[in-house]
Amino acid sequence: MLMLGPVQEGALGAFMRSPQQAGRREITTVHAGVAEVVGLHDRVAARGAEIVMPLEAQDHGGSSFSVRDPEGHVFTFGDCYPFA
Repeated sequence: MLMLGPVQEGALGAFMRSPQQAGRREITTVHAGVAEVVGLHDRVAARGAEIVMPLEAQDHGGSSFSVRDPEGHVFTFGDCYPFA
């Protein structure tokens, strides 16, 4: 299980910045391997998600795309598992 959350107040918040506070840039990324990347891409695009990198074949195999969530974080989804 992987849980993601927003920037927080308090002790942990001292180590965090939102993408808005960082000029809409990320300092890390999450890449999620999925079984059906084309279908996922089509569903999120149909719902109006901000696709920041289009669905493309990758040199290392498979395809991937990147999307920005409502809080400004960027997530990449792909169907290649080079480390498996």
